Amino acid sequence: MVMICDRLIEVGLILILIYTPLAFGAVTEYSTMLFEMAIGGLLLVWLIKMFSQRKKAPRDGSWQPGKHYLRFVNPPVFIPLCVFFIFLIFQRILLPGSLVKIISPNTYHLYAEAARITSVTIPPWLPLSVCAQSTETEFLKFLTYVAVFFIIINNIRRPEQVKRLVYAIIAVGFSESLYGLLQLLSGKQFLSFYPKAFLISGSFINKNHFAGYMEMVILLTFGVIFTRFEKPRSSHQGDSEPIEEKYAKTSLSLFLVLIMISAHLLSGSRGGIISLAGGIIFFAILVNIRHLLRQWIIVLLIFLPLVLVLMVMMVPDQISRNFSRFTGEQFDLSFQTRWEIWRTQGHIFQDFPAVGSGFGT
Repeated sequence: MVMICDRLIEVGLILILIYTPLAFGAVTEYSTMLFEMAIGGLLLVWLIKMFSQRKKAPRDGSWQPGKHYLRFVNPPVFIPLCVFFIFLIFQRILLPGSLVKIISPNTYHLYAEAARITSVTIPPWLPLSVCAQSTETEFLKFLTYVAVFFIIINNIRRPEQVKRLVYAIIAVGFSESLYGLLQLLSGKQFLSFYPKAFLISGSFINKNHFAGYMEMVILLTFGVIFTRFEKPRSSHQGDSEPIEEKYAKTSLSLFLVLIMISAHLLSGSRGGIISLAGGIIFFAILVNIRHLLRQWIIVLLIFLPLVLVLMVMMVPDQISRNFSRFTGEQFDLSFQTRWEIWRTQGHIFQDFPAVGSGFGT
């Protein structure tokens, strides 16, 4: 039973990792619903596994005798997550209007104003969230993400399991990049709302979602490449992989990274490019800390400029257009719009300082 549950959980996670990027990044209503249902099924399988392998208390009395105990990995973030969930539930439950008026005066003012405009009586019981439906929707999404986290850390324990999940993510990232480059070459944006042919978004709704996904996959691939060389090289030290095979796999991984970085740069996402640059800098710092990996930091110093040079040589027009988005009138207008949005966040915080306006609002 345990082996079957392990297999179902691992296969289910891999299928989810493949499905969610292909389904427009799982941001549509139906794709989100299917994702939540799939995680619910995996959660049920995990519970069956936990109860099937529960242990009785030992005879030495170290546990309470006569009871069964479940195996559960309790991460340090467990208590903060519980506190946060309680807070979200507190935002959604109905409270007396007089109490809402004390806790969050501006929330009560919004409800009172809405009741006055619609000529209805303000209900005696109100939630602290100014949009209860949005809070419920985002709460379910966040609960699903946390469920994925706990399913992985409690079931994906063996190195070969971790590798299969990592390789699945890298394969999907490479496929997304390849599909995006084919879009560019064909001049057709089958799944994108951006009509310009020099913007790549893969199967995601827009270029920013695509760039955000790719920057994580690129850094994950670099991690696979670098940790390959952290193991002892001689066979008598426990490393059975020949050095030729190791370099062949590294060369293939670098080719995958080349394709993914190219697609990422051609997405034209300014935030994505800045985030990837920051991630690579942080990655280089981590590599420098690991003594066995310091010598391989030259891979980054040579490979990344080489990728940029190749991109400029192959598609100079697209690269110049994308990087021109960091300067000029288009950048100024975009920055002013975003700055206005960021600036209003301070006002929202001032209006709802204690309990917020509700999760997802």
